[in-house]
Amino acid sequence: MDIKKTKVLILDTGEKVNVCLESEDFTTCQAFDRAEALELLEAEQPDVMVCNLEVPGSDVNIIHKIKSACPDVQVVVLAPKGDTETADAARKIGAVDVLEDPVTADLLTRAIKKAYQIGRDIQNSIEASRLAIQGQHEKAIRLIQNARK
Repeated sequence: MDIKKTKVLILDTGEKVNVCLESEDFTTCQAFDRAEALELLEAEQPDVMVCNLEVPGSDVNIIHKIKSACPDVQVVVLAPKGDTETADAARKIGAVDVLEDPVTADLLTRAIKKAYQIGRDIQNSIEASRLAIQGQHEKAIRLIQNARK
C-alpha cells in the first residue's frame, strides 16, 4: 500500500530548513526567493508551505499571495527571534503556526505534521458538509467518525 507523503514547499535561502526535513514522511521542494516560491506553489500544489520571512523580499504579505494562489495550503512561518509583531500579523493573515528562527528539526517536523492535519480536518469537514447537503447523512457521519481515528 502506497502511503501518501506530505508535500512541503520550503521558502528559505539556506539548507538549514531543508536538512531538517529529510524524512520519510515528507516530499520537499525548495524556493530561494518570493517569485520562485509562488511559481512552485502553483506547479507543485503542496500540502504545507514553510515560509522563512527572513528571505529577502519576503514579509507577512506573502501569506496573502500564498493563500490566493493555493487556498488549501497550510502555511508555517519562520519569523525572526523575538519579533512578536510579525508573528501576530502572520497568524492573523492565515499562518497556522509561527516558529522562531532558528528552529530545531523536531519542532519544525511537529509543526508541519500539525499543519497537515489541520488541512485534512478542513477538507473532511467540507466534504462532510457537502454530503449532508446532498442528503447523504450516513456517509457524512462515517467520514467524520473516520477522521477522528
